[in-house]
Amino acid sequence: MTNPGVIPLVSKQIKQQPFIIEDNIGESIHIHFGNYRVEMTINEFYEFEEQMVCVLNEMVGVSGFNARNFNPIHLYEQIGMYVDLELVKVDHVNVGELLTAIPDNDGEEQLQNIKDSKFSQALRGNHSDVQNDKQFNMYGENSKLRFESINESIQQNGYPLNNELIVLHNDGLFIFDGCHRASCILHHYGNITIPVLRLYFKQNKYSDEWVAANYKNSFYSEISLISKKMLVKNLLSSIVKDKKIALKGAGEHTRELIKLFDTKKNITCILSKNSGQHVLNGIDVVCDESIVNYDVDVVIISSYVYRHEMLVDLLSLKILLGIEFEIINLYELLAKYGCSFPNEFYRIGG
Repeated sequence: MTNPGVIPLVSKQIKQQPFIIEDNIGESIHIHFGNYRVEMTINEFYEFEEQMVCVLNEMVGVSGFNARNFNPIHLYEQIGMYVDLELVKVDHVNVGELLTAIPDNDGEEQLQNIKDSKFSQALRGNHSDVQNDKQFNMYGENSKLRFESINESIQQNGYPLNNELIVLHNDGLFIFDGCHRASCILHHYGNITIPVLRLYFKQNKYSDEWVAANYKNSFYSEISLISKKMLVKNLLSSIVKDKKIALKGAGEHTRELIKLFDTKKNITCILSKNSGQHVLNGIDVVCDESIVNYDVDVVIISSYVYRHEMLVDLLSLKILLGIEFEIINLYELLAKYGCSFPNEFYRIGG
């Protein structure tokens, strides 16, 4: 069947490669990336989208979290935080008490009441800050169009729509997602009580105090770092399952890596050329040759700088002792999945 027309949905460059999504009317959805093309029917496209939501929910793995109920831009920018997520619950607050980040005269971001946000100012007639806003938006949408669309939705559909709640962290009042909505609600309906979604993190991370200290200088660097840790954590989860693990290396890298394991019971030992330290985080630190005294299915190379040397050592160890175990070079495996790190997973950068 010849399609009567093509509707371009997305057209952009990703790493110097064209990325295009087209709706071929009467045919299918075409997704182009470089020289590759994937064809899906409309139903298959929706099924693919639903599977992506399921994957995100399983990656986060916290009761009450549903990626379907989050703004896609919020997920894109902040899902790296969710490696530390512990609890999700609905709360109720007065919208006029909520906070946002507003630049002062020196350009420094300060926490201020939502009534002073650029969106509240736009609703009062001052549109300059919204028109000049460079925030990330949906494809084909600028900040002004996004704000106007949300304002119209609040007036026509109320709040919340599609179970998407304004997002707060821990017991704070800073808006991590939903500043547009909060500004519109306050303007049109006054200081009413509204439902919000509270995300509680380990050790009270990403609270209002954290925002005040990190918003301007290192907010996105911090998110990048969190995203790296989440990638490694999920990779470890897929590796471990019911396998017995040994870690090669007993330095800072291993101390940081152990923090990402859901449980340490699968780690039987830590291998080190310098085994003077006998225990690290409750795990035996032993010389390489002592691996024969432990039940080991997989050895994970726990180093960025010395990963190649450690691979050679482990290959030699297998020959020397005549034993068999799987060797996982963490950063090589990450690279196979398209995640090349320029440094250790626990350092900012990349």
